[in-house]
Amino acid sequence: MVNAPFSSLSERAQFVCGKVRKVRWAIGVDRTTAPDTFATGTWDQPVNDVSLWSTTASRSAAFDSSASPPPAGDTFVQLSRFEIGADCEDLVFATSKTLLVATSSGDVRVLDVTPDQIVQQHAWEQLHSLGSLPCAASCLSVHGTDVVTGGEDGKIIRLDFNRVDVKTKIGNIGLSSVRSLSHCGKDQVISGHLTGQLQVWDLRVKGDREGGDPCQTLAASTALDAVTSLGVHPAQPNLVAFGTQLGSVGFCDIRNAHRPLPDLLPIASGPIWEIAFHPLYPDNCFTCADDGTLLHWDAAALKQSSFRSQDASRMNVWLLGAALSDHVKLTNLLPDQKLPVNSVDLAGGSVLVGSDSELVHLVENVLLR
Repeated sequence: MVNAPFSSLSERAQFVCGKVRKVRWAIGVDRTTAPDTFATGTWDQPVNDVSLWSTTASRSAAFDSSASPPPAGDTFVQLSRFEIGADCEDLVFATSKTLLVATSSGDVRVLDVTPDQIVQQHAWEQLHSLGSLPCAASCLSVHGTDVVTGGEDGKIIRLDFNRVDVKTKIGNIGLSSVRSLSHCGKDQVISGHLTGQLQVWDLRVKGDREGGDPCQTLAASTALDAVTSLGVHPAQPNLVAFGTQLGSVGFCDIRNAHRPLPDLLPIASGPIWEIAFHPLYPDNCFTCADDGTLLHWDAAALKQSSFRSQDASRMNVWLLGAALSDHVKLTNLLPDQKLPVNSVDLAGGSVLVGSDSELVHLVENVLLR
């Protein structure tokens, strides 16, 4: 059962003149409070862009004492903008001033981001292609200066944004398009595929020029249900959450590759576009989906012993299977949203959301336990 949002929640929203594929908080001093700035990337527009925004009441409060205040009624202030020439497929802050964007033309761009301007530092062009035709760089994951990208061509490529000449092919899965990707520790990456598989890659193992083989393959769903999103637990990188094309969510421990995966939990009528654990309160998870839902999963109640057997008491709450589906608390934070919700990012009690409604929402005072 999905609950209505708490009355203590507050919500701000602003029209941003484009369908928002990705939203990302800038890297702040810590994650206990939301930063003052965030980035957006658009898609399906005549001209797509990456923009930097401020959540403060005026531009001058955050950056520039000589700047004029924003127009009346504006919730956020657009600080700078950069045209990317294709759809934004993924967006990741590598540092507080370095933003990476993957595009539908197969490129990965490294952008220097300041309130005054966004400048391209470097671009790896057409990293992903099918024969002579470019295809989308679907997803990115960053750990330090280590960048890994996955594409519609099934290739997984490792980059270093400080050494632009270094490019290593990790894997080449042919027709198994890579739909999602995430580091799970310094030396491992997990990928989600069109074929419903999860694959774990050891970055310390060097393959040939066509790439190596995964060290683990898990059947997350059926071959007809692609893995569209991945989230890694902030304290236990072996614990992975995933969402599927048909609107289901699952949780698994990649250390136990031979154990059957818990049953999938159907919670949406369309693809789960993103899934994320809260970085400080990982008993809370968030999903956004094509059917317009933005769900807050609160599993804190499952820590109560009455819900758990003695054997299960040592298990992470997200791996409890039937007990999770029976007792997790689901709250739809945007109950009036009808168009696809594409992206969610978390900081403190603030949830940043981008959607096809050409709005960016900021939901604040979310109850975290």
